[in-house]
Amino acid sequence: MLENLSDLKWKYRILIISDVQNEIYLKEKMNDINKFSQEIIDRDLMIFYDNNENIYHNSKLVSKSFKKSITSLISQYQIHGRMILIGKDGEVKKVFSSSDQIQEAFDLIDTMPMRKIEMRKE
Repeated sequence: MLENLSDLKWKYRILIISDVQNEIYLKEKMNDINKFSQEIIDRDLMIFYDNNENIYHNSKLVSKSFKKSITSLISQYQIHGRMILIGKDGEVKKVFSSSDQIQEAFDLIDTMPMRKIEMRKE
């Protein structure tokens, strides 16, 4: 079980979507993004959804300690209503103005040095 964002460092890129206002919108947003499942897998991307009450990954609630680490980051960057991309190195790469910018996130990931190496190996 994940306890902290740092547990994912050097293993995954992280995308936090924080504009999920309610359960219906949450399910719609998850369905929209799940259409990109292969792109997500290819980029070693883990996606977390914040609806201001809970944080979800793969439709499941994250642990309280993991939620605390994400909410701390969200408040630090004041990203409510936005999307944040964290690289494998644990650094924030970009804060997007909308969660509808998933393709832009993929494009940015593809310009990263580690991703370029991964693509050459594939």
